[in-house]
Amino acid sequence: MTSTTFSRQTTPESLTEQQIASYRRDGFVHLPGVLSRAEAERYAGAALDAEARLRELGTSTGDIFTQLLQLWQHDETLRQLTLDPDLAGIATRLAGVPLRLWHDQLLIKAPHNGAATEYHQDEPYWPHQGSRHALSAWVALVDVPAERGCMTFIPGSQHLTGLRAQDLGDHDDLHSLAPELAYRPRVTVPLRAGDCTFHHSLLAHSANANATDDPRIAHVTIYMDADTRYAPEKAAHHPVTDLLGLISGTGCRTSTFHRSPQAREWQRGRAVRRGAGRAVTAATFRSCPPAPVPLLPHGPAFWPSSGQDGVLRTIESGPAVIKHSPTARTSPDRTPSRGRLCGGPVSEVRMRGGCRVVIPAKCGRR
Repeated sequence: MTSTTFSRQTTPESLTEQQIASYRRDGFVHLPGVLSRAEAERYAGAALDAEARLRELGTSTGDIFTQLLQLWQHDETLRQLTLDPDLAGIATRLAGVPLRLWHDQLLIKAPHNGAATEYHQDEPYWPHQGSRHALSAWVALVDVPAERGCMTFIPGSQHLTGLRAQDLGDHDDLHSLAPELAYRPRVTVPLRAGDCTFHHSLLAHSANANATDDPRIAHVTIYMDADTRYAPEKAAHHPVTDLLGLISGTGCRTSTFHRSPQAREWQRGRAVRRGAGRAVTAATFRSCPPAPVPLLPHGPAFWPSSGQDGVLRTIESGPAVIKHSPTARTSPDRTPSRGRLCGGPVSEVRMRGGCRVVIPAKCGRR
């Protein structure tokens, strides 16, 4: 086994000015080896364990992907990945502003899922205002060639602003809002396990269907400007914020939106240990643990990203699974059903927006 199996190829220190310039020009950048192969394998196992705990939900034919959110609050292993100081340091250097966590998510495409994730922007779904920059770290936990559902980007499209949220299951939705995108070059980026693409929150992007015999497993950490303010008028229902009692116009500064001290110190250029009174290198500071945020027995749920035509109005506290399905958009049924999950009751809501949302009432730490 080679040394690269255990070492990271890209770190905040090794990030080049050329890579930063490429990201700021195109809206995305491919960074090899932000995790070692061994780390990626470990996190992939944790991701499949998390999905197995929710396996009772099943995977219906035609689903685009299964989305598990806020697992950093419930799973100790995945928490380490979400709060990874190298990822936060790289994100801060790319963005050029102080950042904090918006949320994490696992995106799992089942083998032969039969549907692509169509072109969309991320930011229109979010209740944010005053953000100078937001970006996602999309980390492949398994090899993701084009056939397994890797990402495709439209370079430079991050300058398109003011668009409504787009339907992930509608191939023509984004292009109907911005027809010029149909004639722009596109870049498809296959990834090895441990590789990452960072992309701007307004960049148009898609992902192929998974045509292989193995699941596609990706972990995404989404960072927002540390000074972002809550704006429910932009996205009225978003359970990451709905359960927090935030006031419109106030900053997103609760412990849910963890601000990594490593990211803060990367913005300043040098790190100083509080109370110690001495400067240390960023590499040394990365070894310091992040500010403690307790694991929660259950946390906020999440609403369907492609469901702008339906609103989930009754939300219980708990980690959420979202099953995106293009075949479900014609169904008007929103009747809750009951089941069992993680040893407790769940509520299922079917919505016209292309998703099935299942919210555990309580899911203990495992």
